[in-house]
Amino acid sequence: MAVVSYLRETIIHAEPEEVFDFCSDLCNELVWNPNAEHVEKLDSGPVGVGTRFEARWANTGKVEVEVIQFDPPRTWTTRSATRGMDVLFRGTVTDVGGGAHYSARMVLKPKGLAWLYAPLALLAMRRQEATHLRLIKETLEANPVVGERPPRSV
Repeated sequence: MAVVSYLRETIIHAEPEEVFDFCSDLCNELVWNPNAEHVEKLDSGPVGVGTRFEARWANTGKVEVEVIQFDPPRTWTTRSATRGMDVLFRGTVTDVGGGAHYSARMVLKPKGLAWLYAPLALLAMRRQEATHLRLIKETLEANPVVGERPPRSV
């Protein structure tokens, strides 16, 4: 099985703990991602290993996303499956003195014939991720302690 991946990075002028808390909670995509149509946390309690989310973006149907690794305030990994591919996302936050270095790694593991379009899907995701990092950075730098925002749902 072929694997395709990418890594994007940015510096965010906010406390690393705030960056980790904001970015590791998938519900916050509704705050910054204009393509996020619905995100719902399916479990009670704080985000951690085993937490599941139901999400839908403009280019997907419903997707279940599960946190499979969680090491605050440094790193987390989620797993989901969509359109014939397993998708792993790994977020990492490190302190850079006066801010946080945030990196986002996406790994696509296509199954069956999905390997034919996986490179195109990855290219689209890579292009979106540059915008996503900019939007996360702008959101956190404009309001370091981002409060509850009403969720959007379609």
